[in-house]
Amino acid sequence: MRRGENKQMSRYCLKSTSPRGNGFYVLLLVVGVLIAQGLMWPAVTFASARDEGYQFGNGQALDRASVSVVRLVVRYTSVTPVAGCTRSMTGLGVLVGSWAATPSSPVFSDWILTDGSLVDPNGISCGAGKPLEQLNSIQIYLNNAYTLNPVGQTLKSLQCRS
Repeated sequence: MRRGENKQMSRYCLKSTSPRGNGFYVLLLVVGVLIAQGLMWPAVTFASARDEGYQFGNGQALDRASVSVVRLVVRYTSVTPVAGCTRSMTGLGVLVGSWAATPSSPVFSDWILTDGSLVDPNGISCGAGKPLEQLNSIQIYLNNAYTLNPVGQTLKSLQCRS
């Protein structure tokens, strides 16, 4: 640039415009209404139980696996009652095998896989310095999701002896 020449500077106009159109505000309003509506409905309606029971046919793998799920109620006792000790525990098990004890026998042998801390033949501890509670009985209940029976149907009831 030579001395004495005046070069004009470029002027840019920065116009502040929102890139959002009216559609954005309509969407924001709809989302706000849906959230407010969700907060107004009581949570009980979403947590209510269905009376239809389990619906077979929705998934072959789920149908096969869920039939074999059983509920176990395990009871422990001690020679001297210990205050604050749990007398029974509930857990889940899986029926992994079931066959007739002898051919054409109505008596079946059932094998159930469960957590070792639920069924412990050595007993469970009730805390430091307290005696062990010994395994007393095991009740095995069928999965009642298919029967619509709120009371569990007993598959087996076992009494334990030491």
